Amino acid sequence: MGLPGIPLAILHSDVEVVLLDRSQRRVDLARRAVRLLGLGNVEVVAGELERTGLAASTVVARGVAAPARLLPRLLPRIAPGGLAVVGLSRARARPASPPPPPGTRLELVSVPPDVLDSGAWLLRMEVPRR
Repeated sequence: MGLPGIPLAILHSDVEVVLLDRSQRRVDLARRAVRLLGLGNVEVVAGELERTGLAASTVVARGVAAPARLLPRLLPRIAPGGLAVVGLSRARARPASPPPPPGTRLELVSVPPDVLDSGAWLLRMEVPRR
């Protein structure tokens, strides 16, 4: 939630960002950070993904669930032509990619070690325009 959501909100101040987490403790911490940083483009929400009416053109998720379980849950929340980026692994070896949800395209993306303190793998899911 807070990472990578808050840095993305700082970099893209023209974009509305919604941070969602089930943990009230993490929500309270994120709300405090948003207030201290003066981020007017961020809303912090406590709750379950499926119980919200949230929909977005871009979704970034980290540490939520295994991609095979998460991607089908995200799909109804992403607008046509939208994108989801899911943190997958910090391992050096290329991880297995889950099967794509129907009508989507998945791409495994390597983040080089010089970008973070170690390398990482991201899963990029494109949702076609309907």
